Parts: sequence; C-alpha cells; structure tokens
Amino acid sequence: MYGYSSWFRVFTGIGDNQAARDAITSKTLLKRFGKPEEIVELAAFLSSNRAAYITGVNYAVDGGASAW
Repeated sequence: MYGYSSWFRVFTGIGDNQAARDAITSKTLLKRFGKPEEIVELAAFLSSNRAAYITGVNYAVDGGASAW
C-alpha cells in the first residue's frame, strides 16, 4: 500500500506549499491527497477474517498515481 496521503505532506516537508501540493496531486487520477482513513480501511479489511482467502496481491492505495 502506498500513495499520497496527508501524512505524505508531513514526511516530505512540503507542508502547506500549495505549488508542491498541486504538482503532486496533478499526478493522481483523483486529483487529491488520500485520507488516512482510506488507507486504514484497507488495512483493517486485509487483517480481518473476511480477507482470509486473499493471497499474493498488491493493493495500490494511491488515488490512481500508478495508472500513469
């Protein structure tokens, strides 16, 4: 799981630099940063019994950035 979430801004140090944020979000199909809960929901599902039969899959939680 990877992508541009609000935590990405903290770790990269771009903070509230709007030009940097626009440059990053322009590279995603959804044109926005991901929300932490969007990542957590997939992690919770994958750790639940409902995902017990899932194996060997990569989930790109990246707003479509990997589609480019």
